[in-house]
Amino acid sequence: MIKLELDKVNFIDLTSLLEKTSSSHTKNFLVYPQGEHYKLLAYISSLLNNAVIFDIGTHHGSSALALSVNKTNKIISYDILNQCELLMPISNIELNIGNAAEDKRLIDASLILLDTAHDGIYEANFIVHLLNIGYKGILILDDIFLCPEMKAVWKAIDLPKYDLTYAGHNTGTGLIDFGNNVIVTESEKWLSDKKILKSFEKNPFETIKTELGKTSIPKEIITYILKCIVLKFETEKNIGRKLF
Repeated sequence: MIKLELDKVNFIDLTSLLEKTSSSHTKNFLVYPQGEHYKLLAYISSLLNNAVIFDIGTHHGSSALALSVNKTNKIISYDILNQCELLMPISNIELNIGNAAEDKRLIDASLILLDTAHDGIYEANFIVHLLNIGYKGILILDDIFLCPEMKAVWKAIDLPKYDLTYAGHNTGTGLIDFGNNVIVTESEKWLSDKKILKSFEKNPFETIKTELGKTSIPKEIITYILKCIVLKFETEKNIGRKLF
């Protein structure tokens, strides 16, 4: 049984991993203060010891790298193409090309991250496969709100599940507990922070103005901060990617 204290996620420091990848995307993602799921993955890995962890959908290797932060755990990563930009070898990461569902070690995994097709079909079939083999671990399903198909898969899951989006990926992070392994706790501060984040999604500038207005910061500085944020959003829109 592991206890997830979600307010601890943002205190995870992944800067020590930056030298283990050549991917600028991975380096940016690992240090994002909010909106990515890598700190959450590292936090969950830190709660497990001597565990087998599957990362299905290697891509550039960002998730495998975050999960590898606990060196007692073995990270088995799968993809159908070699796109990985990790500076291998990394002692507790094993890279594979192929079908993870055919790996006999899968049933013994304490944790599985599924971050692949996002068409809903693969994800649903994979969950059925886990049920058929009698899997009793934890599945992290990424991008559960990315598209209607993923939303439908998440809604249909009839197992203990937790929406961890506000501690994970802004396109949705779900945890499915196949073996009653998890307790999730939310402190008063965490619930307050989550409320602010929900408000920010609906009206970002008013939320920032309100929150900053609770402090003794001069109005001129608040106005300057808001202008900087507007400039950041406009620049990101023009170049088609996040700045930080």
